[in-house]
Amino acid sequence: MRVGFGFSRCGDSSHRYRKLIRELYSLETALLHVKRVELHESQNAEEIALHSAASQCQVTITDFLEKVQRYHPSLGKSGSSCAVKDYWMKLKWDLLKEDYIEKFKAGLRGHTGSINLLLSSCPA
Repeated sequence: MRVGFGFSRCGDSSHRYRKLIRELYSLETALLHVKRVELHESQNAEEIALHSAASQCQVTITDFLEKVQRYHPSLGKSGSSCAVKDYWMKLKWDLLKEDYIEKFKAGLRGHTGSINLLLSSCPA
């Protein structure tokens, strides 16, 4: 069995990383809208729960972004000023990303389920 990493694989890592970051910013925008939802005063408990769930989701996103920020200079669109460092960081991201991303996605699924359940319990 041959194990190897080519430059094309590393280029793909950069693309997938940037796509993930764009998706996270879109999710953050949606969370901001959820946090601004105002329900009827009779639904105060639901509103508090909804805002709390959105805040917890935001914390999960922020924690993930803090963990992966060291990769951004190398995986960003322009890369850093050091091609060797960029290549190394892309390889490292390729090896670590599955664990980071799977844990992150599991957390997001839980938050999303909570938010959707709370939203479905609120009359339109």
